[in-house]
Amino acid sequence: MILIVQKTGPTPEKPGNTLHFVGGNDSELFLRILKNVPFKMAAAYMRALKPNNTELKWTEYGVRQDIQIHEGIPVIQTQGLYLIFCHLNFNIHNCSGDTIDIKLQMFVNGDHRRQTIDTLCTSNEVSKRIYKEFFQLFLEYLNVNDRISVQIDKYQYLDFAVLPNENVLGVFRYSN
Repeated sequence: MILIVQKTGPTPEKPGNTLHFVGGNDSELFLRILKNVPFKMAAAYMRALKPNNTELKWTEYGVRQDIQIHEGIPVIQTQGLYLIFCHLNFNIHNCSGDTIDIKLQMFVNGDHRRQTIDTLCTSNEVSKRIYKEFFQLFLEYLNVNDRISVQIDKYQYLDFAVLPNENVLGVFRYSN
């Protein structure tokens, strides 16, 4: 299964069109599309809960089939090859000359799978506000009861004020 989406702007609604594209934030658009995809496989689309430590917790955001959410962590119920992605937004209100590195890590059963590190502020940079998007995507063969977790080291910068619904984790079974 391949799903390609390109948003170029609002699309006028046509009579009888059940899947139309409108302007708005990306996660709402993706959620609307995913709700209309006839999944016969495992799928979950989850929104991050406001963090109070480095491991993010997730809540159902609209699509969930054959994936449980146990204490905020997705748990696989059907084995197979999965497409896993995480989209997070960071907002730093004031870069006052301190170096700020953000690290996003993804794990399966506690084993490290992917990592992204970016320096958002450097020691010689002064800026009032910095927004940064992180996106990670990978394919992984998962078994029943495998757990997917996401950690960020500077969770206090995760944006819940401007784009609260844009911090999402998607897990979709790609094939057997």
